[in-house]
Amino acid sequence: MIDRHSETIGRASADVLFEEPHPGDGPIFGIATALRHSASEKVWLLAVDYPEMTSELLFHLAGEFLRLPCDLLVPEWSGKMQMLCAGYSRALLPVIEKRIAESHFRLRNLIDPGTTCVIREDVLRARFSGEPLMNVNTREEYDLLRRSDASGPG
Repeated sequence: MIDRHSETIGRASADVLFEEPHPGDGPIFGIATALRHSASEKVWLLAVDYPEMTSELLFHLAGEFLRLPCDLLVPEWSGKMQMLCAGYSRALLPVIEKRIAESHFRLRNLIDPGTTCVIREDVLRARFSGEPLMNVNTREEYDLLRRSDASGPG
């Protein structure tokens, strides 16, 4: 767990990495922190705003990342690359640190056709039902998800 609020550290039951204050904002800072502190070469990162994520899908995606020769594995969902539910290799850390130093915080700019594997949406939807990769950040998105759940399988 990565948190920018130091008071969380004493209350957490999981390992917490404290992210030092920095200029700029964005998830790229947390990804850099996770990669710096990881003992593994490949790290799977999942943001908390995927309320319908299933263990089956998560294990599938992480397994594909471990199996495939890529530095970044990103699933596509709703026509968007889901950069906050993605696998990142420590080989990307120098690239990420350079982008941070240059104040380029957009994660999608890390996608490189030579080193990135994309799991296409049609492949995922054929295997996994519902909206497990719907990223929910607003009340409107949450309401949309609840309506989708209420209408049942599609």
